[in-house]
Formats: sequence, C-alpha cells, structure tokens
Amino acid sequence: MNIKTGFTYFIVIFYYVGFSFAQSWDVTPLTSHMNFEPELRIDDVVRWDDGSGYNWVVNGRFNDSLGRSYIPIGRWNGKSWIGVGQYANTDEIYIDQIEVDPNGDLVVAGFFSQINKNELNHIARWNGSEWLAYGNGFNDSVSTLFINKQGEVFVAGEFTQAINSSTTLNHLAYWDGKKWNPMGSGLQQGDEIYAMIGDGNGGIYVTGNFKEIGGTPIERSAHWDGNSWKSIDPTDNPRIYEMVLDQNKNLVFIEADGLVKMWNGTTQATLSNGMIGEPYSLAFNETEQRIVLLALSDDATFNCHIQYWDNIQWQTTNNFNCGQETSLHIAENGKQAISGHMIGKNELPGLHFKTQNNFGQFKSLGNGLSGAYASSHLGKINTIHQMESGEIWVGGEFDLLGDTVMNNIGYWDGRQWHTPDTGLTDQVQKVTSGSGQLFAAAGLYTHTQIYQLNGNEWLQIADDINGVVKDMIVLSSGELLVAGNFDQINGESANRMAIWDGTQWQSFGTWPNSGSVNALLETEQGILYAAGYEKLNDLSLRRVMKLQQSSWNLMGEIQPGEVNAIALDENNLPIIAGKSNAHVMYWNNYDWQPMGTNPQATIGYRGVNDMIVTQTGEIFLVGDQYLVNYNQSLDSWERVVTTNDYIYDLIETFDGQLIFTGEFTKTNNWNARYLLNYGPGITTTLEIETIENISNSINLAHEPFEVTIILSATQLPENGVITVSSEAGSSCSTSRWNLNQVGQTIARCTLMLNTDHSHQITAVFSGSRNLNHVWFKTHSTTVSMVSDLDLIYRDGFES
Repeated sequence: MNIKTGFTYFIVIFYYVGFSFAQSWDVTPLTSHMNFEPELRIDDVVRWDDGSGYNWVVNGRFNDSLGRSYIPIGRWNGKSWIGVGQYANTDEIYIDQIEVDPNGDLVVAGFFSQINKNELNHIARWNGSEWLAYGNGFNDSVSTLFINKQGEVFVAGEFTQAINSSTTLNHLAYWDGKKWNPMGSGLQQGDEIYAMIGDGNGGIYVTGNFKEIGGTPIERSAHWDGNSWKSIDPTDNPRIYEMVLDQNKNLVFIEADGLVKMWNGTTQATLSNGMIGEPYSLAFNETEQRIVLLALSDDATFNCHIQYWDNIQWQTTNNFNCGQETSLHIAENGKQAISGHMIGKNELPGLHFKTQNNFGQFKSLGNGLSGAYASSHLGKINTIHQMESGEIWVGGEFDLLGDTVMNNIGYWDGRQWHTPDTGLTDQVQKVTSGSGQLFAAAGLYTHTQIYQLNGNEWLQIADDINGVVKDMIVLSSGELLVAGNFDQINGESANRMAIWDGTQWQSFGTWPNSGSVNALLETEQGILYAAGYEKLNDLSLRRVMKLQQSSWNLMGEIQPGEVNAIALDENNLPIIAGKSNAHVMYWNNYDWQPMGTNPQATIGYRGVNDMIVTQTGEIFLVGDQYLVNYNQSLDSWERVVTTNDYIYDLIETFDGQLIFTGEFTKTNNWNARYLLNYGPGITTTLEIETIENISNSINLAHEPFEVTIILSATQLPENGVITVSSEAGSSCSTSRWNLNQVGQTIARCTLMLNTDHSHQITAVFSGSRNLNHVWFKTHSTTVSMVSDLDLIYRDGFES
C-alpha cells in the first residue's frame, strides 16, 4: 500500500469481513446407474463387506453394469451396480429382505425355490463365492428376516414347516445354528409380520397384522424374550410402522397415529417436542449414538426433514426434496442413505446418499430481479461474472434488480445493486473483464453489439456482428477474444472468432461455417482452447481446438454432440461439457473419455450450459433446471439444487460461494428470481476502527490504541464474539452479543502497540444463528510505523 507522511498523527483503519460457515446436503442418486423394471422399487438396503470394503447392497429387479438382466440383488462398487451372486437363466427369484450375518455372509429371504440350480427354498446365504442353505429351507415364502449378533436367524412368512421336518412352525421360526425352531404356536393363517428387530438381549420385537401370536392374545406388536411372547404395552397394543432401539435399548417406534413413541419395558412416552412433518422412517446412528428420524411435510411438496432426538426435543439437521415410500438407512461410518421413490426425472426408484458439506443456505442476492422487458416472460439473467475488484456483474433481460431500476445489466457491490449509465438497450448475452477493463455483449440472435465500459459510460466497439456472441475472454495479452456463431464483425470476415486489440477487430482462427464456438479458455501457461460444434447434415458434431504455435489443432475425434463449457481439472487437463450421450468428458492426453456414469439422468437431457472447477477442486455444472456436483469417489453426478426453470450461468466467487443465474423464480423451497447464491447463510460486515493521538508521546515504547469494533448484519446471529489481536500478544475480546435488530452493534477494547515499527492487526469473528449454522472469518491488515502516519486508510472486502 502507498503511505503518505506528515505531521498529524491520526489513524483510522477500516476493513470489512464477510463470513459464513453453514451446512446443507448433497444428493447422490446412485440409481441413475440402474436399469429398473418399471413396476418394481428398492425394497431393502444393507451395508455389506464382500472383502473389498463396505458398500450398499439393495434388492429389486434391474440390469447390472455387466449386461446381466433381471438381477434381484445389486452391490454398488463405487462406480456402478454389479449383481451379487450367481444365477441360472431359469431362476425365478423375488427377494423381500436382505441381512448380513455375524460371519459376513449376505442372507436373503423371499419367494424362490432355487438359486443357480441349488435347492434353497426361500432363504439362502451368499458367502462371496457360492449360495448356501439354511437347513433345507421352507415349504413357502419368507417375507421378514432378522439376524442378531449371536447368529440366530428369525423369520416370518407364508411357510408352515421346514423342508424334511415334521415340526409345525406356523409362519414364525428361528434358526439356532442347526435347525429351525418354532416360536410358540406361531401365527394364525392370514396374519402377517411386517418387521423384526432385536431387543439387545437375544430376543426380538415384531410388528404386523395379528390378534394372536404364539397362542397368546396380543394385537399388532409383541416381544419375544427367547421363551414366550409378551405385549409391548398391554394398555395400548400399538400399531407400529417403523421401530429401532436407542443407545439405552429402549424401543423407539412410529405408531399408526403419526406419533413417535418410546417404550422402556415398563412405560410408553411420546417424543413429539420440536418435530417437523409427518414421521416416515427411523434409524439409529451408532457413530453418533442417536435416533435419526426422516419426516415428510404434510402437504404435496414431498419435502423431507432429517431430525435427531437430543433427549429433550427433535433437532432438524436438514431438509431436501424426496418422495413417497422413502426410508432412511445408516452406514457403519454414520453416513445416511435414503431409498424409495425420489423426486426427479420420472420419479424413478432411488438410493440417494445424504452427506454434509460446507456450503451454506440458499439466498437470493439483493432480492433478485424483476422486469417486463419481453411480453412473454418477466425476465432472465443470461450471464454472471466477478471482476478482479470483487463486484459481481450480471446481464440479461430485465429492468429492475432488487430495488434499483436498470436496463439489462448491473453489478452487486456486496450491499446493493448499481448500474452504470442507463444500462444497455438490448438484452445482454455475456459479460467479462480483464486488465481492469469490462466488456459486455448485447443484442438479439441475428445481431449483436459489444460494449466497453469507460468510467460510467458504455462505448460501443462493435456494432455489426451477424450472430450471437456465446463467450468472450480477456487474454493475458490484454486483448479481447469473442466467439459465437457469427462470420462477420464490423463488416469484416471473422469465422466464429474475432480479437480486439483496442483499436481494430481481426478474425482469429478458422472454424466450420456451419458451426459455433461456444466456450473459450486460456490457461495460466497461455494455452488457449476453443470448444463448440459443427453441423453436418443436420447433425451436431462436438469439436474442441487447441492453439499451438499460432495454429489451431483438433483435439480428439469429432463425435456427435455439442460443447458449451470447458474447464481445467486438478491436473490442468481440460474437461468439456455440453449435450451428447455423455454430457461431460475429460481429456486423458490422448482422447476424450466419459466422466461420471449415466449423467443424462442427473443433469437432464438438454445438457450442460456451464461448468466450473472450484478452488478446492470440486466440479459443479448447471444444465436444464439443476445445479449438479461431481462425486469423484463414486464417479457419479449429484443434484444439489433443482429449480423451476432453466439455469444458464454459474460462477464461484473469490470467497468460495457459488452463484448461478437463469430464468427460474424458485429453487427447492426458496423463492429466488433468476439469481441464487449458494453459499453464506448470513451477510455481515465487520468494521474495525483504530484511533490514536500520539502527538505528546511519540518516543514512548508502547502507546495504547483504542479499537472500535462495529458489527452489522442483514440477518441476525443469535450470538457472536470478536477477538482483536496483534503480533505483540496483546488482545481484546468482546462479550457475546445478541443482536436485537438488523444494524450495528459497537464494542471497544484497547491494544498496546510499540510505536517504532509496523504491526499486524487481526480480527476474528465467530458466531451462530442456531445449532446448525456457524460462521467464522478472520482477516488481518498491517499498520505501518505509527510515527509516519497521518492518513485515513481504508482496506476491506465483503462477501
């Protein structure tokens, strides 16, 4: 920084800190890699280690990744679904439930007589290499299965006897390691058991449709203690839909009346305090030692709420769109999965992971936009760009951003919207900047102009482009490169690309006349890429070019499709995205390879509009109505956000937020007009003012600085604390604050600083609005020698 010297010893230092750290949920729809029979769904989900590590196993009916058809059991290997076990073509197998026994074998129950020509009769186990029987099986189907830690297997179903046994079982039995044994007199004909779980002491709880069990008059739910059946609660006889055991071996269950209740063996209690939605599924998270509840909104939105019981009330961890017939599963590492019919394309059956990340809440920047530029719709934002100075620029078709009247272009300074001059008459297609210059392309589909911002005035530098500008970048040389589907600019021939050197336009490279350049990229090493498509007999062919030694060279084979975006991965190799059978592809130094299994089901058939690789190496893209993230470990694409209309453009801001734009007015459960910030859950300004007058004590070794701290927020944190310190070790900390209104809160403290050398002052804010949202930010600035200062200095930023 530049410092003036003088004789008035007075300092004022301002800097602004925006901060956030919040949690939301990523969605991994693994069943986009499954070919389901339309009438079937996932019925059961377990975690199983086949020797290569734990992963999800499901039962249903689908074609696996090896091309085998009608596989009843599938295992996720991290990239695709592979059938579990060996099956003969003649096998007719319907699996109702799967479990894992203490030996690590996968146990299945259902309706089947043979598996791979082995007589197994409705229950079998797969040890990783062959199917094995439990005794001789049963004379009819098994619908319910539970295995305790001692290896005892409990079953219920249509059966009445074990094969080659004269013992009557009547629909209930347990395996003691040698033979099938009755559980009292079993069930009456036509009665059913829906679910079983262990009681932690060798017995089980069951729930179903019965009025008598084991010869004892008990309705709907019962407890087997190893010798006899007893009622769970004789005063209630609850009709139970889902049940789990908590860390204290209490039975927690969802009753038919929509309440969650707990039975401790003696009394029953209702757990309703703080609950959101209608209870739908329960699970116990052994890693976190707590009950987790999945509840659905009691309306038509199918909004799911994940909640946990803290022994006093339900605490909501997150919300997301799910669907009907949804259930919750917990892995041994504490991660959660959701199975059932999930909201999405065709509402296919699904197995979806829910994992926390560090992104924050959804938030509409500056109240979004509105307008009536075109009679057919209210407006849209085509492009978004952040300048080196931090301002976020947007362009599109609108006449109002927030409360600011403007025409089609404006910028957000962190607090409010502005527009230079009176805006631009035509809708803005693209905005870019570099070397301190800002450029905008505006116009219709057959005629585009390019403008350069000079102070507060737009200067037209191209007024005759016979097409659409799809992309433009400022090169490291300071020249502006534009690309699109045009072949003329200012009356000069320009085959899809042209360059502006500040004085004149020149054609830049060659491209098929029937195509378009949709995306440009210059690397830090000065390598230039251009990507788009060419047309041949009404067929779009994907084309990517690389500029080497002033010559454009084709990268890889030309294949069907279009490229709309290009980015660099962590190895500085290009990734392309657009519309094709494989929407996203990566370059392996030789050719293009598909990235992510079956992306069309997740991204949408219209393809990708824009893509970024974040500062942390994550890949995000927007296409159709979705913001999508790449899960590298699973090689899959995950929908993060679903909107009600198209998304066009996406950026990552300097402080790690994602902002995307389009024609949408709503996303998930948030109203957001065409512009959405996926990042901070709070906008806060931290202002630190240090003031000292040392005119009478210039030679003292230490001099006290009075530090004034001003916190202002557009949303209210419940509490917060700021600590200010210098490298000398002096520090001061404010008390925790409860802001009672949006605005400023002021605190003061004192630092002792040596006056004969420079100092670094650091401010740290931490605070929260509730248990689920925590914000943390730190920022430092250097104060030069106090005896040399006479200025007012401002240095800051804001998220």
